[in-house]
Amino acid sequence: VASRLSADALKYVRKMRRMAIVAGALAATTVLSGAFVAGNDAGRAYNSWPKMGDVWMPVQDMFTLSPQWRNFFENTATVQFDHRVLALLTLGHIGGMTALARKPHWASLPVFSRRAAQLVA
Repeated sequence: VASRLSADALKYVRKMRRMAIVAGALAATTVLSGAFVAGNDAGRAYNSWPKMGDVWMPVQDMFTLSPQWRNFFENTATVQFDHRVLALLTLGHIGGMTALARKPHWASLPVFSRRAAQLVA
């Protein structure tokens, strides 16, 4: 298939592949973060959206543990906030990837590649 694509289309495909790898890594990290939310019962403490309680970012509750790195795994507010940020980053990245997929070389891609890009979106 690669032999039938132009040099520009191959650059485009490589960029899409890199973006797909990043999207997969973001999605996997978001799922892992969700496990910390579930393990800490963080969903019970901050069950409103888009605010966390009455504030956008509960800074006073976020970094209370020592050493600081423990907050990212054991602090309810930090774990919930991280999960929300990761979810929004994943959504934005996949949206950007979808927009890039519709650029000029879209028509020159094989049908199965276009379908795969649409399924990711």
